[in-house]
Amino acid sequence: MPNFSAHPQSHKARRRKAARLNREKEAKLIGSANARRFLVQRGWAPASSGFSEGSRKSNPLVDRQIIEILSKKTAGGGFLGLTGRPSRIVRPRPAWELKKLKKPGVQQYISRQAQWRLTKVPTPNGSSLPAYVIHVPIWDHASEALKALAYVSCIPVGERLAFTLRLASTVVHRALLSPKGVARYIQDRIATELRHAMPGVRPDFMMILETTGDGLGPPEQLGLHVHGVIVQRSKNDPVLRAALRRSAGETDARKQARLLTVRSALHPLGWTAYIFKHRLLTSRAIKNAQMMLHHRTTVDVVPVLGATANLRKQAQRWFNSYRESEDVIYQMRKSGIAPATP
Repeated sequence: MPNFSAHPQSHKARRRKAARLNREKEAKLIGSANARRFLVQRGWAPASSGFSEGSRKSNPLVDRQIIEILSKKTAGGGFLGLTGRPSRIVRPRPAWELKKLKKPGVQQYISRQAQWRLTKVPTPNGSSLPAYVIHVPIWDHASEALKALAYVSCIPVGERLAFTLRLASTVVHRALLSPKGVARYIQDRIATELRHAMPGVRPDFMMILETTGDGLGPPEQLGLHVHGVIVQRSKNDPVLRAALRRSAGETDARKQARLLTVRSALHPLGWTAYIFKHRLLTSRAIKNAQMMLHHRTTVDVVPVLGATANLRKQAQRWFNSYRESEDVIYQMRKSGIAPATP
């Protein structure tokens, strides 16, 4: 009889297994981050560096979960709004209720905290689609997850392009050693190429880093790549595509075709949830890679998010406006999400 177990796994099977392992690793890091946050709140541990003082006052773990929940609820279309009103107080669970939980743990705790930060509201014009508002703090105290959602949402639908950019190993090596920091170095590199290719235009963009490796090897095994959104009407603009490819660095012809993926970002909640899926895993991998290169960093959580100054201002205006008005904005059906990185 043929030994089917000896057959190598297909490419899709390897990708699924790698994605599952990364989800499990990210869940463990979320648990560690939540435990550390508890110790910081009690004054038993110093605050983590790598986040601004304002963002430490919100819970980025809960904010990530809010976006993931809403991404699923609005997958077929829906409405999203913001409110500055205080959220509901999370009801403490009695002992008898805790005993009935099948899988009590950090993920359930964070999900419950997230649910209490959401309020279902009537939909405009009697639509049957779901509509929710998120109870958010002021902009200065918003976490990076909420700010990333604002970066994506403030761009008009017809001008919002999602992109994935895979970086050459030479660029990754220089970014890891840059005194600016990895995210800032890559953001400046992309901005420089866009400025040279499109003088007088300078399209705004936001970006977040992601890795596929653990950083305990050479830079080419880190799998560092960029997910982002850029303000541009045509996703087939050859000048734009060429500039983004140049910012990724030079590589062989075989890999050149896979450097860049560009699609319309029609579902801000879905795209934001997607690009944050390995946030803590990426931070740890970059820190490991820097240590392998004997480049020490003093921050606990390596920054991975970046945006142009004009887009940050635009996002802040959008955030404050919807937080004050409590209007809801339509979310299209979930499509235009970039495929998983192999």
